[in-house]
Amino acid sequence: MATNIGTGPQDIPLNQFLGEMAFMDGIFSQGYYTPTFSFGGGTTGMTFNMREGHYTKIGKQVIFQFRIELTAKGTSTGGMNLSLPFNCRNIFSTTGIDGNIFVGYTSGFSSGNVGDSPISGYVEGGTNTVFFTALRPTGNAATLNQTDAENNMSMSGTAIYLTD
Repeated sequence: MATNIGTGPQDIPLNQFLGEMAFMDGIFSQGYYTPTFSFGGGTTGMTFNMREGHYTKIGKQVIFQFRIELTAKGTSTGGMNLSLPFNCRNIFSTTGIDGNIFVGYTSGFSSGNVGDSPISGYVEGGTNTVFFTALRPTGNAATLNQTDAENNMSMSGTAIYLTD
């Protein structure tokens, strides 16, 4: 049995190679995750045409892609939230904003409340919860809620954050 990987002066001893591969096994993971979309944590009467997500975790860095498509927004009230597959590390103690959400596609948002403003969001440290935000037509930034979504609301985006 060979004891080295390679055939030159920079051979890697086989036991070192295997040890590094075992170490790397816990660093990378990926999978599917069905996020919970809610208003104030509630989902009463909410129905979906699509609700899916996929994550890649490299070390402590998480990249999560999601797609949400409502057929009915239901009757729950409160902030527009999305769950993530892992808790976000609490890094910035003075803000609570420890991860970022980039929304690439939106449809079915209230034109009176949101207008043409791009939707974005943040992940609060110590949680696995996304809070969606936008600039109001008045120019003020606000966390979105049930009044900002129509029954056919749809969006897709990416969350980037660190986990423990």
